[in-house]
Amino acid sequence: MDVPQVSKITLITYLDLKSVNSGPAHSVMVVARRLFEEGRLRCVICRGYHRCNDLPEQLFRTPPNRIFHKLSNRIISLLCRRLRLNQRLISERLFDYCVSHSACLKETDIALFFKPGFYRSTRMLNKMGKTGIAWASILHPEFNLQQFKKTVATFNMDADGPYSDKKRVEYISNFYEAVNYIIVESNLARDSFIKLGFSKRRIYRLNGGFSIDCQKFKPVKTNLQKKKFSALHISHMSAIKGIGYLLDAWQKLGLPQSELALVGDCDLEIRRLIDRYQLQSLIMPGHVTDTLSWYQWADVFVSPSVADNRPNTILESMATGVPVIASNMCGLSEVISNGVDGFVYQFDSIDELKECITWCHRNPHKLKEMGKAAREKAERFQREDFAHNIISAVSELTEPSFVEKGKLP
Repeated sequence: MDVPQVSKITLITYLDLKSVNSGPAHSVMVVARRLFEEGRLRCVICRGYHRCNDLPEQLFRTPPNRIFHKLSNRIISLLCRRLRLNQRLISERLFDYCVSHSACLKETDIALFFKPGFYRSTRMLNKMGKTGIAWASILHPEFNLQQFKKTVATFNMDADGPYSDKKRVEYISNFYEAVNYIIVESNLARDSFIKLGFSKRRIYRLNGGFSIDCQKFKPVKTNLQKKKFSALHISHMSAIKGIGYLLDAWQKLGLPQSELALVGDCDLEIRRLIDRYQLQSLIMPGHVTDTLSWYQWADVFVSPSVADNRPNTILESMATGVPVIASNMCGLSEVISNGVDGFVYQFDSIDELKECITWCHRNPHKLKEMGKAAREKAERFQREDFAHNIISAVSELTEPSFVEKGKLP
């Protein structure tokens, strides 16, 4: 079906863009290519771009220019270290200020924001009578903060970070208040905004918002028999990722011939939490560039987040043919058919998590069948479909008849 013609769209993100990127950055590039092919892309405003040879360079705008951007960030980094300031918050605000005063924003008809934190830019759009739409890749920041605090209290941690930074939470919340519409990908995300007082008329529930590169993430062909049961988690580990629940469950299970791998960087407080458990079966390789080999190593992937809309690791694991145990506080858990291609459990129930891991440990042959079903499920989430769906959503939201009738789903 042809997408209705609307005014040209500007994509705005705080990310660095590369053709080889995965995750949110790659999603931006897929949408940008689709809009360019349809003749509807005005420009892409981003922090930087590299090797995007399939799109004309003049379509990318980096206010301020890249040299100034790198220099300013180095100065900000030095000042923040000495004065113990939040570098990310300051860098985001500086970039937002530059975007809000840029010529390309003034030329914009419709702005689609792929990362939150553009409060000044959105206010400028409002003054000009232009439309701002946010793709909410995260849950409402106030909801995240509440979940973060509960988890920190449960495990007696002295943790902080972007989720608990009140100034950053307020700034992003103000951004969401200022945009015209918010596109969400899960019921969990939608409910997190509604609980914080957002009108349902401003929230568009996008069907088919998740996507995965099934060519990059694929099962390994091997007939080797593994001697140990292996569970895996990959993330930048912070309190919001629910690592404490996973560690607690794993310690209480004490499974024989089993290993748990926690792959990725850790916040300091998470390292201290891990040290408390002193698990002999724990593997911690730190940050890795080749995540695919770890997925192919694992029998099951565990995503125990307490507030996480789209941990892409869930679909990456499923695409690799590895079933997932996901908490119900992962927006992506909605793609899992419980007991068919994975399991979904109550995020703060250690007993439920233990039951899921125990079943996987006791049923290796059934787990392999579940992995095949997980791969088949992942193949439904193509990136081109995501681009079509989100562009169609923007078109529908900006149609005069849609605005007049208030036909939000």
